[in-house]
Amino acid sequence: MKIIAITICVWKRVEITRSCYKNLEDQRSKFNDLGFDFQVYICGSEDVHKILANEFGYKYVHSPNTPVGNKWEKALRFSIKDKWDYWMTLGSDDFLLDNSSEIITGQMMTKDCHSGMPKNILFFENDSGLGFEFKDVKRCGAARWYKRSVIEETYSKTKNIYPEKSKGLDHWSELSIFNATGVRPKRFGQTYVADVKSDVNINSFRSVLSFSKSKGKPHELDIADYIPEFKRKIIT
Repeated sequence: MKIIAITICVWKRVEITRSCYKNLEDQRSKFNDLGFDFQVYICGSEDVHKILANEFGYKYVHSPNTPVGNKWEKALRFSIKDKWDYWMTLGSDDFLLDNSSEIITGQMMTKDCHSGMPKNILFFENDSGLGFEFKDVKRCGAARWYKRSVIEETYSKTKNIYPEKSKGLDHWSELSIFNATGVRPKRFGQTYVADVKSDVNINSFRSVLSFSKSKGKPHELDIADYIPEFKRKIIT
């Protein structure tokens, strides 16, 4: 069984985070059928998140919430002490769609592919439960993965993967790994992950919409059609 280490940094939005964890557990059996399993590592700053992680059997480490880059670095270093084959990041508001197991494991088993990420992501507004597909995403942390060998090589050449910053972390971490190894994530065109935007997010639903190519159509999709854990306006 190949092991995917999933690191998630958490802050507030407990009910959305609970739904994120439920989604992971719902998808786990699909990954198991393909010879893969998860080991989930949570880095949090509040006791409520330690309790929630324990409820799901996830490994937990505490960190101050800012700078957020330090938090992600601590999560990765916490995980790397264990044995795993691939490292993947998720936000506590990210959800794997039902097709994700075949797509992600297919990426990981592709010859000479050392890292991958989605090219298209579904974004939903928490308040309305409606959203759109962001096509041709240039950079993201949602379901971005690397082979363990890439992470080990990076740490052999640089002290940290994440900088002491709170914004632009997907960019800076990708750049750190590329500078050390020459590896960049391959962008795969299938849509297999969704992001639910709330008031806690660094980037709001509207700011993401402004960067996208949806051309002013923010409410084309209903969250309940893609993420069974959600119905319109049940998460606050």
